Amino acid sequence: MRIHDSRHPATAVEILRVAWWPCTLSALTTAIGLIALLSSSTAPVRQFGIYSAIGVLFGTGLILLTLPGFLERCPFVFPRLSQNTSPGECFDRDRRIEKLVDCLKRWRWAVFTVFAGIMSFSLLGLPRLDTSLNIGSTFSPQTKIFQDTQWIESNVRSLSQIEVSIQFRQECELTSSQRLLVLAKCQSALQEIAEVSRVFSPSDFVPSEPSGRSVGATIRRSLYRNKLAQMRRDFVEMNYLSQQGGSEWWRISVMVPSLPRSNRLFDVA
Repeated sequence: MRIHDSRHPATAVEILRVAWWPCTLSALTTAIGLIALLSSSTAPVRQFGIYSAIGVLFGTGLILLTLPGFLERCPFVFPRLSQNTSPGECFDRDRRIEKLVDCLKRWRWAVFTVFAGIMSFSLLGLPRLDTSLNIGSTFSPQTKIFQDTQWIESNVRSLSQIEVSIQFRQECELTSSQRLLVLAKCQSALQEIAEVSRVFSPSDFVPSEPSGRSVGATIRRSLYRNKLAQMRRDFVEMNYLSQQGGSEWWRISVMVPSLPRSNRLFDVA
Protein backbone atom coordinates (compact mmCIF):
# COMPACT_ATOMS: atom_id res chain seq x y z
CA MET A 1 0.00 0.00 0.00
CA ARG A 2 1.10 3.58 -0.59
CA ILE A 3 0.76 7.01 0.90
CA HIS A 4 -1.32 8.64 -1.80
CA ASP A 5 -1.20 12.19 -3.03
CA SER A 6 -2.71 13.41 -6.24
CA ARG A 7 0.57 15.11 -7.18
CA HIS A 8 3.46 13.48 -5.30
CA PRO A 9 2.87 9.79 -4.61
CA ALA A 10 5.53 8.23 -2.37
CA THR A 11 5.90 4.98 -0.50
CA ALA A 12 6.82 4.74 3.15
CA VAL A 13 10.12 3.16 2.12
CA GLU A 14 10.96 6.21 0.01
CA ILE A 15 10.10 8.49 2.91
CA LEU A 16 12.35 6.48 5.21
CA ARG A 17 15.17 6.58 2.67
CA VAL A 18 15.02 10.37 2.61
CA ALA A 19 14.43 11.02 6.33
CA TRP A 20 16.56 8.49 8.22
CA TRP A 21 19.87 10.39 7.91
CA PRO A 22 18.74 13.84 9.14
CA CYS A 23 16.69 12.19 11.92
CA THR A 24 19.72 10.17 13.01
CA LEU A 25 21.98 13.24 12.99
CA SER A 26 19.46 15.19 15.05
CA ALA A 27 19.19 12.37 17.60
CA LEU A 28 22.99 12.03 17.80
CA THR A 29 23.55 15.73 18.47
CA THR A 30 20.84 15.68 21.16
CA ALA A 31 22.38 12.57 22.74
CA ILE A 32 25.85 14.15 22.72
CA GLY A 33 24.48 17.18 24.56
CA LEU A 34 22.86 14.92 27.17
CA ILE A 35 26.02 12.82 27.56
CA ALA A 36 27.87 16.05 28.40
CA LEU A 37 25.96 16.00 31.70
CA LEU A 38 28.26 13.17 32.77
CA SER A 39 30.80 15.86 33.65
CA SER A 40 28.57 16.93 36.55
CA SER A 41 29.65 16.03 40.07
CA THR A 42 26.02 15.32 41.05
CA ALA A 43 24.97 11.70 40.64
CA PRO A 44 21.29 12.39 39.71
CA VAL A 45 22.40 14.77 36.96
CA ARG A 46 24.82 12.17 35.56
CA GLN A 47 22.12 9.49 35.65
CA PHE A 48 19.66 11.81 33.91
CA GLY A 49 22.20 12.49 31.16
CA ILE A 50 23.05 8.88 30.38
CA TYR A 51 19.48 7.57 30.63
CA SER A 52 18.12 10.42 28.51
CA ALA A 53 20.79 9.89 25.84
CA ILE A 54 19.99 6.18 25.68
CA GLY A 55 16.27 6.97 25.50
CA VAL A 56 16.73 9.44 22.63
CA LEU A 57 18.81 7.00 20.57
CA PHE A 58 16.55 4.04 21.33
CA GLY A 59 13.40 6.07 20.59
CA THR A 60 14.78 7.31 17.27
CA GLY A 61 15.67 3.79 16.18
CA LEU A 62 12.28 2.49 17.26
CA ILE A 63 10.46 5.20 15.29
CA LEU A 64 12.52 4.62 12.16
CA LEU A 65 11.83 0.88 12.36
CA THR A 66 8.12 0.97 13.15
CA LEU A 67 6.74 4.13 11.51
CA PRO A 68 7.24 3.00 7.87
CA GLY A 69 5.44 -0.27 8.59
CA PHE A 70 2.63 1.62 10.30
CA LEU A 71 2.27 3.91 7.28
CA GLU A 72 2.18 0.91 4.96
CA ARG A 73 -0.51 -0.75 7.05
CA CYS A 74 -2.51 2.43 7.66
CA PRO A 75 -1.89 4.76 4.72
CA PHE A 76 -2.75 8.41 4.99
CA VAL A 77 -4.64 9.70 1.97
CA PHE A 78 -4.48 13.40 1.25
CA PRO A 79 -7.79 14.96 0.30
CA ARG A 80 -8.26 15.09 -3.43
CA LEU A 81 -9.33 18.17 -5.30
CA SER A 82 -12.97 18.62 -6.00
CA GLN A 83 -14.14 19.62 -9.43
CA ASN A 84 -15.38 22.99 -8.13
CA THR A 85 -12.06 23.95 -6.50
CA SER A 86 -9.71 26.07 -8.53
CA PRO A 87 -6.05 25.05 -8.63
CA GLY A 88 -5.03 28.53 -7.54
CA GLU A 89 -6.90 28.23 -4.23
CA CYS A 90 -5.48 24.79 -3.45
CA PHE A 91 -1.87 25.44 -4.35
CA ASP A 92 -1.56 29.01 -3.10
CA ARG A 93 -0.06 27.84 0.18
CA ASP A 94 2.38 25.53 -1.63
CA ARG A 95 3.50 28.40 -3.83
CA ARG A 96 4.18 30.56 -0.78
CA ILE A 97 6.24 27.79 0.81
CA GLU A 98 8.20 27.28 -2.41
CA LYS A 99 8.90 31.01 -2.61
CA LEU A 100 10.14 30.98 0.99
CA VAL A 101 12.41 28.02 0.28
CA ASP A 102 13.77 29.67 -2.88
CA CYS A 103 14.41 32.88 -0.93
CA LEU A 104 16.27 31.01 1.81
CA LYS A 105 18.36 29.17 -0.77
CA ARG A 106 19.23 32.37 -2.57
CA TRP A 107 20.09 34.36 0.55
CA ARG A 108 21.36 31.48 2.71
CA TRP A 109 24.65 33.15 3.65
CA ALA A 110 22.92 36.41 4.56
CA VAL A 111 20.42 34.51 6.74
CA PHE A 112 23.25 32.55 8.33
CA THR A 113 25.20 35.73 9.06
CA VAL A 114 22.20 37.48 10.63
CA PHE A 115 21.31 34.59 12.93
CA ALA A 116 24.96 33.91 13.79
CA GLY A 117 25.25 37.57 14.79
CA ILE A 118 22.13 37.30 16.95
CA MET A 119 23.52 34.19 18.67
CA SER A 120 26.89 35.88 19.23
CA PHE A 121 25.17 38.91 20.72
CA SER A 122 23.17 36.63 23.01
CA LEU A 123 26.40 35.17 24.38
CA LEU A 124 27.16 38.52 25.98
CA GLY A 125 24.52 37.77 28.60
CA LEU A 126 26.03 34.46 29.70
CA PRO A 127 28.23 36.01 32.44
CA ARG A 128 25.08 37.46 34.00
CA LEU A 129 23.38 34.09 34.35
CA ASP A 130 23.11 32.92 37.93
CA THR A 131 21.70 29.85 39.63
CA SER A 132 19.96 29.90 42.97
CA LEU A 133 18.12 27.62 45.36
CA ASN A 134 15.89 30.46 46.48
CA ILE A 135 12.26 30.20 45.44
CA GLY A 136 12.08 33.95 45.87
CA SER A 137 14.31 34.42 42.82
CA THR A 138 11.78 32.53 40.67
CA PHE A 139 8.36 33.28 42.18
CA SER A 140 6.90 36.50 43.49
CA PRO A 141 5.73 36.76 47.14
CA GLN A 142 2.11 36.83 45.95
CA THR A 143 2.21 33.32 44.47
CA LYS A 144 0.79 30.35 46.37
CA ILE A 145 4.01 28.31 46.17
CA PHE A 146 5.97 31.17 47.73
CA GLN A 147 3.48 31.57 50.58
CA ASP A 148 3.25 27.81 51.19
CA THR A 149 7.02 27.51 51.28
CA GLN A 150 7.22 30.43 53.68
CA TRP A 151 4.69 28.78 56.00
CA ILE A 152 6.46 25.38 55.92
CA GLU A 153 9.85 26.88 56.65
CA SER A 154 8.43 29.00 59.45
CA ASN A 155 6.49 26.16 61.12
CA VAL A 156 8.28 22.94 60.11
CA ARG A 157 11.84 23.24 58.82
CA SER A 158 13.92 24.50 55.91
CA LEU A 159 13.46 22.75 52.58
CA SER A 160 16.71 23.31 50.68
CA GLN A 161 19.81 21.21 51.18
CA ILE A 162 23.42 22.04 50.43
CA GLU A 163 26.45 19.81 50.79
CA VAL A 164 29.74 20.57 52.54
CA SER A 165 32.68 18.33 51.64
CA ILE A 166 35.61 17.76 54.00
CA GLN A 167 38.77 16.41 52.38
CA PHE A 168 41.42 14.37 54.21
CA ARG A 169 44.46 13.99 52.00
CA GLN A 170 46.45 10.79 51.66
CA GLU A 171 49.22 12.02 53.94
CA CYS A 172 46.74 12.80 56.75
CA GLU A 173 47.56 10.62 59.80
CA LEU A 174 44.24 11.02 61.59
CA THR A 175 42.41 7.82 62.40
CA SER A 176 38.79 7.22 61.39
CA SER A 177 37.52 8.13 64.85
CA GLN A 178 39.59 11.33 64.82
CA ARG A 179 38.23 12.25 61.41
CA LEU A 180 34.71 11.76 62.67
CA LEU A 181 35.57 14.10 65.53
CA VAL A 182 36.61 16.73 62.97
CA LEU A 183 33.28 16.23 61.20
CA ALA A 184 31.45 16.67 64.48
CA LYS A 185 33.25 19.97 65.13
CA CYS A 186 32.42 21.21 61.63
CA GLN A 187 28.84 20.14 62.18
CA SER A 188 28.65 22.11 65.41
CA ALA A 189 30.10 25.20 63.73
CA LEU A 190 27.53 24.99 60.91
CA GLN A 191 24.69 24.45 63.36
CA GLU A 192 25.51 27.75 65.07
CA ILE A 193 24.61 29.68 61.92
CA ALA A 194 21.16 31.21 62.34
CA GLU A 195 20.01 30.31 58.81
CA VAL A 196 20.76 26.60 59.29
CA SER A 197 17.90 24.51 60.62
CA ARG A 198 19.56 21.07 60.66
CA VAL A 199 22.92 19.48 59.89
CA PHE A 200 23.51 15.80 59.10
CA SER A 201 26.89 14.08 59.04
CA PRO A 202 28.32 10.58 59.55
CA SER A 203 29.13 11.49 63.14
CA ASP A 204 25.39 11.33 63.88
CA PHE A 205 25.47 7.56 63.33
CA VAL A 206 28.58 6.82 65.36
CA PRO A 207 28.88 7.01 69.17
CA SER A 208 31.90 8.49 70.87
CA GLU A 209 35.00 6.34 71.16
CA PRO A 210 35.26 4.70 74.62
CA SER A 211 37.93 6.19 76.87
CA GLY A 212 39.86 4.82 79.82
CA ARG A 213 42.87 2.60 80.45
CA SER A 214 41.24 -0.41 82.00
CA VAL A 215 41.06 -3.79 80.33
CA GLY A 216 37.34 -3.33 79.74
CA ALA A 217 37.87 0.04 78.09
CA THR A 218 40.57 -1.43 75.86
CA ILE A 219 38.22 -4.21 74.76
CA ARG A 220 35.43 -1.71 74.09
CA ARG A 221 37.78 0.44 71.98
CA SER A 222 38.80 -2.61 69.97
CA LEU A 223 35.17 -3.52 69.34
CA TYR A 224 34.40 0.11 68.53
CA ARG A 225 37.15 0.30 65.90
CA ASN A 226 36.06 -2.98 64.30
CA LYS A 227 32.48 -1.71 64.13
CA LEU A 228 33.68 1.61 62.71
CA ALA A 229 35.56 -0.21 59.93
CA GLN A 230 32.28 -1.92 58.99
CA MET A 231 30.35 1.35 59.12
CA ARG A 232 32.79 2.96 56.70
CA ARG A 233 31.43 0.65 54.00
CA ASP A 234 27.93 1.76 54.94
CA PHE A 235 28.99 5.40 54.64
CA VAL A 236 30.31 4.72 51.14
CA GLU A 237 26.96 3.19 50.13
CA MET A 238 25.13 6.17 51.65
CA ASN A 239 27.38 8.58 49.68
CA TYR A 240 28.65 10.12 52.91
CA LEU A 241 32.20 8.92 52.16
CA SER A 242 34.11 8.86 48.89
CA GLN A 243 37.71 7.86 48.18
CA GLN A 244 39.38 9.53 45.20
CA GLY A 245 43.07 9.47 44.37
CA GLY A 246 44.06 8.39 47.87
CA SER A 247 42.10 11.20 49.52
CA GLU A 248 38.92 10.81 51.52
CA TRP A 249 35.91 13.08 51.04
CA TRP A 250 33.35 13.19 53.83
CA ARG A 251 29.97 14.82 53.21
CA ILE A 252 27.93 17.00 55.55
CA SER A 253 24.33 17.83 54.61
CA VAL A 254 23.03 21.25 55.65
CA MET A 255 19.36 22.25 55.56
CA VAL A 256 18.93 25.93 54.67
CA PRO A 257 15.91 28.13 53.82
CA SER A 258 14.57 28.16 50.27
CA LEU A 259 13.48 31.77 50.66
CA PRO A 260 16.09 34.54 50.67
CA ARG A 261 17.02 35.78 54.11
CA SER A 262 20.74 36.31 54.29
CA ASN A 263 23.98 35.45 52.49
CA ARG A 264 25.82 34.77 55.72
CA LEU A 265 25.82 31.00 55.23
CA PHE A 266 27.55 31.24 51.90
CA ASP A 267 30.06 33.74 53.31
CA VAL A 268 30.96 31.25 56.03
CA ALA A 269 31.10 28.29 53.62
